[in-house]
Amino acid sequence: MAAAAKQNRAKQNALVPECPVCLNAMTVPIYQCTTGHSLCNDCTQKLSPPNCPICRQLITHMRNWALEEMIEKQKHPENIKENANSEFNLNHVSINAHLKQIFIMSMNKRVFIVSFDINPVNKMAFWAVQLIGTKKQAVDCTYEIQLTSMQTEKRMVTFKDHCFNDTMDDSEIYGLAKCPVMPLDMLSHFMKDNKLCFRCELKLSTYQKTKNDGPNRNQKPNKDAANERQFAKPHNSAGKNAYKNNMNKN
Repeated sequence: MAAAAKQNRAKQNALVPECPVCLNAMTVPIYQCTTGHSLCNDCTQKLSPPNCPICRQLITHMRNWALEEMIEKQKHPENIKENANSEFNLNHVSINAHLKQIFIMSMNKRVFIVSFDINPVNKMAFWAVQLIGTKKQAVDCTYEIQLTSMQTEKRMVTFKDHCFNDTMDDSEIYGLAKCPVMPLDMLSHFMKDNKLCFRCELKLSTYQKTKNDGPNRNQKPNKDAANERQFAKPHNSAGKNAYKNNMNKN
């Protein structure tokens, strides 16, 4: 039991982001600059002038609620997935009651927040995947949400999109509809006994530019075609005689 508890604590600490100033694990409250970099409360109070040590922009009093909520959720190790391709099983799910679940994933030492939200008011379900980092880093990451019915394996849907970073609240992402969205009456066909299962896979975007140089100038000509002699058959008598003589020589 003691070994298992120690392993869970190590797992949690490995996924808690570090403050870029003191390099200690982030603790609540967490503030961010105008660019979106987050600092712990102690370092925010000590900075003079209050400029971000990364981008030199002004440190604001705006809280990073998504990151704070993620740290609170890490008190539940079952919500933490260290793999870039993980399955999430939800119990006690009802399309008639509001539900919000937050999970933590990691990939290549990057930490991601996976949010799932059921909103019975607008009768929709939402997913959002956010990277804890800059917007530029988030654009380089993509995710795939795969939802398989617990009633039949023949029913499956897949959503693919780019990640947002943690400066945006998940409700903003839902409002922009730049995330997986599903009507609740459709979601019910993927549930069984108030249970729901979905898989999330994280990937790094890869862009490969291809050049179109036109025809290959280094291509060697066909020797047979180059050596092949073609003669046009003439129509006058003098030409016919020359044509016959040429053919006899060959």
